[in-house]
Amino acid sequence: MRPERVHELRIAGDGEDDGATGDLDVTGPLELVATGRGRATIDALRSDRVLDLYAPAKLEGLRIQGGLALDPGGGAGAGVRVVSGRLELRDSAISGNRGESALELVSDDGMTVRDSEISDNAAAGIVDRGGGGLRAAHTEVSRNEGTGILGDGAGGVAVYHGEVSGNSLRGIQELGDGDVAVVDVLASANGKQTIDEQGEGSVYLRRSRLRESGADALTEQGDGELSVYRSRVTGSRGGAAVELGPGGIALIKSRVAFNDGLGLSESEDGAVGLEESVLRSSRLGGIVESGDGGVGLTLAKVLASGGVGVAEADDGDVALVRATIAGADREGLSASGAVSLVRSRIAANGGGATVVSGSLSLARSQIVDNSGAIGGALARDSRISLRQSTIGRNHADGGPGGGLALFGDSSLDAVNATVAENSARLAGGGILVGAGVEARLNAVTIAANRSEGGPGGGIALADGTASAAIDNSLIARNLAALGGPDCDGAGFESGGGNLVGSSAGCGTLGGPGDLVRPLPLIGGLGSNGGPTPTVALHRGSPAIGAAGADAPSRDPRNLARRDPDAGAFERR
Repeated sequence: MRPERVHELRIAGDGEDDGATGDLDVTGPLELVATGRGRATIDALRSDRVLDLYAPAKLEGLRIQGGLALDPGGGAGAGVRVVSGRLELRDSAISGNRGESALELVSDDGMTVRDSEISDNAAAGIVDRGGGGLRAAHTEVSRNEGTGILGDGAGGVAVYHGEVSGNSLRGIQELGDGDVAVVDVLASANGKQTIDEQGEGSVYLRRSRLRESGADALTEQGDGELSVYRSRVTGSRGGAAVELGPGGIALIKSRVAFNDGLGLSESEDGAVGLEESVLRSSRLGGIVESGDGGVGLTLAKVLASGGVGVAEADDGDVALVRATIAGADREGLSASGAVSLVRSRIAANGGGATVVSGSLSLARSQIVDNSGAIGGALARDSRISLRQSTIGRNHADGGPGGGLALFGDSSLDAVNATVAENSARLAGGGILVGAGVEARLNAVTIAANRSEGGPGGGIALADGTASAAIDNSLIARNLAALGGPDCDGAGFESGGGNLVGSSAGCGTLGGPGDLVRPLPLIGGLGSNGGPTPTVALHRGSPAIGAAGADAPSRDPRNLARRDPDAGAFERR
């Protein structure tokens, strides 16, 4: 077939499959290749579909246009319909056709499309109903009135090095059990989801860019996983990724930003994991995991979320390793399972972390600069453990406990920790220990906290059932509107080696074995080496050498304590 020719199908008629009228009915193996440069055109002149294939076929160098297939239940494949046999389409264009689909595979033998364009059809672009699988490479599927690529079977859909953009419905949809693999693809401005997997298959997105989806960019509704690697998902009118089954969501070395819905949502028992990835500016919230699967962030950032940064709504665990949650309008983190932070930050959110019926463990981590109804962290029926960590510059404008607030069946165990420059509207500018709660502190600095409307600027015990055992700690330069400025409550127990700025309201704290010094000679909360900010001791501070032998062997910066100082910071 010569490329400069336009071959028009002028014998009108449809409804027969013998090639007498209308479309070209092919019943034997076919190899139709344009010779020379350019593409040869086959135009059905809107009389019928263009090609109806009943045998294996190879089509190359063609432009297939003007097909029409509008029969109810039979309006598929207005450009090309493959009833049986495998199709190989190369260096061709299918455009300007009208029907349910432009290119339809009914056969279960599969289809390969390469170096081609399926665009500008008044129909869906490519449909595989046979389940044999679709492989498209270096191909554009764009501006079709329907879904760009639709698979319905176990064969799955794979798209490599191409573009799927501007289709009025979904970009790519898989209704069966096959996987969807998208590698090095630009997909933008599709009317609904960019990729939608409704069966039991998984979605694998690699080195691709998904932009401006008309709904959630990625959805997976079965048992398969949703995996994203070195890709970008931006500007969707819905969320970035929604997993409605137990398969889970994994982002590795990817960027998800400026989406109008939830960033990542997992509603079954699958986990959500981010590694070396950034999730930014999700309008309705960063990550929501509603099942038992949990959330893991490793070398990852969740930034500027419109709601909660990370919400684990069931009993799943949350683990942050060298991760950051920052800039959320509401709490940075909300969970009801076990939460652990290792060398991580929860910062500048509308509240730090809320944990209910779980635990919160910080190691070499910090919760800083949060302000909202809660300050740094609120625990209800939960255990808090602080190791070489800092709670600083938080503000609770809704109640007590600017740095930490513990209620119900909760407990606090803090070693080598700093609680500084926090404030609360009510009691406990630094720490509020609620009724029945037990706190144990060893080598902790509680400094420059403020209670704006209650007692205990540094640490407050809610009533006589609350208790705090404190060893080798520094509690000074705190302010309170009422009661003791540094500490307030009857349930304090001193293990010795403490320095207190004022013993007023501190019970036995500040007695024999402790020092009471209104001028502790300490600095502000700042970077003094180590993974978290600390409060340094100035030269001549009375806290130097004031701690006992049961102080930790090293401080938060991993410096050895030779003659231990009171508080978290060891001066050299």
